[in-house]
Amino acid sequence: MRRALPALALALLFPLLLTLPISAPAHASEAPKVPRGCPWTPARILCVSLTHQKIWIARKGRVEWGPAPLRSGRPALPTHTGWYRINRRVRDDYSRLYQAPMPYSQYFSGGQALHGVYGFVHTGAGSHGCVNLLYKDAKELWRRMRTGDQLYIWGRRPARLG
Repeated sequence: MRRALPALALALLFPLLLTLPISAPAHASEAPKVPRGCPWTPARILCVSLTHQKIWIARKGRVEWGPAPLRSGRPALPTHTGWYRINRRVRDDYSRLYQAPMPYSQYFSGGQALHGVYGFVHTGAGSHGCVNLLYKDAKELWRRMRTGDQLYIWGRRPARLG
C-alpha cells in the first residue's frame, strides 16, 4: 500500500504539472528544445500551437518561457494562422463587441489578440478568434514581449474542444 500511494499521487498531479510554465534554466544549453512546428529563428519568437492549445517563447531552437495553455477561436471564428508581428498593445482593453475584458492585449491580426481571461481557458467552445490565456500567463507575456516581436501560429484547433 505504501508504494502505491506515491504512484497514485503522481498520477493525480501529472495533468496539473503539464499546465505549469517552465522556469527559465540557468544556462541556455539547459533549455528544452522547441517542440515540432515552431520554426527555428535566431531572434525571439512567440510560438502558438492551435493543435496542442499551447503557447511558448523560443529563441535559437530553445524554449525560453512556457509552454502555457491557451484557448483559440471556435470553429466559426478561427484564430488566423501564419507569421505575424505584435502591432499594438493595450494593457487594460475591453471588447465592446463581445462585452468582455481583455487584460494585457497584444494585437497581431486586425482585431485578433493575445489576451488574458478571468477564469479558465479550458472552458467554453472557444474564443471569437483571439488567443485567450490565463491571466498570469498574459501578464508574463506582456512583460516579455514588445511591439514588433514575431509570432508564428500553426495547426488546427482539435474538434473535441468545441
